[in-house]
Amino acid sequence: MAAAAAADTAADVAADAATAAADAGEAAALAEAAGTAAAAGQAAAEVAQTAAERDAARVQATFDEQKAVMEEMFGQIESLDALRCQLEAQLADATATGDEARTLLAETEAALAALAAAKVEIEEEQQHGNTMDQQFEEFLAKVNPAPCTLHSKP
Repeated sequence: MAAAAAADTAADVAADAATAAADAGEAAALAEAAGTAAAAGQAAAEVAQTAAERDAARVQATFDEQKAVMEEMFGQIESLDALRCQLEAQLADATATGDEARTLLAETEAALAALAAAKVEIEEEQQHGNTMDQQFEEFLAKVNPAPCTLHSKP
């Protein structure tokens, strides 16, 4: 019995050893499958990281390009603002010059009107003077029938 018990125990140990060996083989296969899956996951992660880095570089390049465009636009806005200020100053100068020209024109028109009035007055005085000379000549002719050359105009 002791031998039978020892044989049963040995058989149990052998069965346990076989089960343990099968479990170990299965664990080794699972470990190998897990290692393969881990390697595939690492490769996929590396591909994803490379794609992410490429996308990040593309986004950074786009950002840098847009930043450069914006800086150029701000520079152009500043230039246009300076030009606007310059044109406003020129407009103010032109307006002042126009005001001065209108004032000068009004003064010139007033002076021209005064000259025209003076011309009319002088012409009237000359006409009056000619009439007076003619009347004087007529008077002398009546008083002295001989021509008088003292007051006659050449």
